[in-house]
Amino acid sequence: MNDQSNCLDIHFSKKLSSERKSLKLVEPLLKEIKQKFNIDEELYYNLVITVTEAVNNAIIHGNKFDMNKYVSINVNCDSKLLTVTVKDQGKGFDLNSIESPLLPENLLKESGRGIFIIRKIADKIKYNFSEEGTELQLFFYLKS
Repeated sequence: MNDQSNCLDIHFSKKLSSERKSLKLVEPLLKEIKQKFNIDEELYYNLVITVTEAVNNAIIHGNKFDMNKYVSINVNCDSKLLTVTVKDQGKGFDLNSIESPLLPENLLKESGRGIFIIRKIADKIKYNFSEEGTELQLFFYLKS
């Protein structure tokens, strides 16, 4: 693994419009973060998967494609932890109502896997629900 000790107290922010084409901006943004923060390949690909899923959920389920709303991505990095926050301007949801995509009746559904995937890949996640929207924090522990 690459030495990620260059990731010292760095902050990065980006706002995306609530449309599907914004998803095309996620990977180039993460490539920029990878270079700025000296992130190894494994973490980079985990970021691509989780952040893309989080932005997709924010656009579709949070902001419901409302072009008057945006999705913000904030990245904070220190010597031990990379935190990516994805925030929408939606009304939120009940985490307990999310069905497992592993249940037989859900296996063939076209949606419902995003949160499951995010939970499996990120080292830790945290949701914050407020009047301003839903914020998902993705935590990744760095290896030196």
